[in-house]
Amino acid sequence: MNINTLVQNKILRKLRKGIPINSEMLCELLDDHTNKISKVEYLWGRYLGKAPIDDREMPEYALNNEKIKHDFFSLIVNNKVGFFNGIPINYTIDKNTYAMNDEQLTETEDSIYQGHRKVVSEFLLRNNMHDLDSEITKIISVCGDGVRKYYTDKQGYTRGVNLKTDVAMVLLNEHKEVEYALQFYKDYNDNDELVTYIEFYDNDKVTYFTENPKKKSKNKERFVLDTDYPENPQQHVFDYCPFVYFQNNEESMSDGERVFSLIDAYNQVVSNNNNDLNGFTNALMLFKATNGLTEEMVNTMRVTGGVELDKDGDVSFLIKKLDPTFSDSYLDRTAQDIFQFAESVNFNDEKFNNLSGVALKHKLQALSNKCIALESKFKRSLTEQFKIITSGWKKIGIDIDYLDIYFTFKRNLPPDLEYEANWSSKMRETRSHKSVLDLASSVDDSEHELLEWEKEKQSSYIQLTNPNVPTNELYNLANLDEGNADER
Repeated sequence: MNINTLVQNKILRKLRKGIPINSEMLCELLDDHTNKISKVEYLWGRYLGKAPIDDREMPEYALNNEKIKHDFFSLIVNNKVGFFNGIPINYTIDKNTYAMNDEQLTETEDSIYQGHRKVVSEFLLRNNMHDLDSEITKIISVCGDGVRKYYTDKQGYTRGVNLKTDVAMVLLNEHKEVEYALQFYKDYNDNDELVTYIEFYDNDKVTYFTENPKKKSKNKERFVLDTDYPENPQQHVFDYCPFVYFQNNEESMSDGERVFSLIDAYNQVVSNNNNDLNGFTNALMLFKATNGLTEEMVNTMRVTGGVELDKDGDVSFLIKKLDPTFSDSYLDRTAQDIFQFAESVNFNDEKFNNLSGVALKHKLQALSNKCIALESKFKRSLTEQFKIITSGWKKIGIDIDYLDIYFTFKRNLPPDLEYEANWSSKMRETRSHKSVLDLASSVDDSEHELLEWEKEKQSSYIQLTNPNVPTNELYNLANLDEGNADER
């Protein structure tokens, strides 16, 4: 499946032929990206609580126009983010690849491994990678896709930032690797004119463009090189375009696109029901067989709450009868369809109260299947991420093979420690200690856990006496006897 548009493919072919990026190509890309920007802005607005019912208009004779919204979309997204990223992704380096032979690592090899492990660990901590991963999961769940940009900060550290595709665009190859990328934004220039700025990235440099204000521009080109940068283009420190593309699914669809119509129908029915309920306070009052209702009588009734009628008079309210059974049944079925077609679950459902272990996993099967598909997409993106990052590290003497970095995902389920204990004791017969720890819900970093376990084992180790060594040599009993003799 080709993710690039026809215009993006056309520009990509030109760039591959060595044609430098220019104003005309930038304009084509931005114009082609307009629909994408509108879609992302709409989806993000839905996540923030906007809905079509906000713009609903009622006929003039309608007494009420309630606009009640139920935020199913953000609930679906947040449930997925918590289930998928509630437990941080575990990043580890394959220790076995550092051994020249199949034996245990030598002191030098272990030192190199520990050094590389520290570099990766500090990178994860400095970038708060758990938060970065959680936020990109939210972005792609809402918008269908997103990007992560890497750069070097003023201290020389590699930093990452997540971007929605309404402010960034990527041109991909057939393996969904980013060959070229654009980041664009609006800001005021030195003349207080609102203009568009563009940063264009390729495999080795970034070029900065600024928009010519139309009213003052003598140049026909819309975008020109930004003179605020003495060196333009500038080299970046990576061997690849420093952008990583993340997909929610193969179609780059949002988690809400299949159920927006159901959510809107739910909002419509609840709002209409509320209109009817509020209408009771404005119900029509019927007067029967009176000598005539004057304005003075109506005003007296409003003040006193009653009115005097003749002996044949009667008063009643004209109200609309509601069928709550039908309405509740419709809303329950619609809510059920929303979670079903969004492949999500309603954790507030009473059915979850007493579930655990296999029963709970069965109830979460649809959400789990969706996260399994996302995990495969995530692993591809994270592998591409470390290919980019390690290319920059190599230039400062840190030679880490990005293919040696592995990622372990754990679903954020209520822990069943007794079940896990029984399971792990059985799995140790066929799996390594590290593999069992990787799957344990209570362990975040299996490598750290193994190191701590090794330290505890060493500290509790008791050295036994060698029976083949004479006692006098072990304890120097001759000196002990001399000391006793002096005391006597």
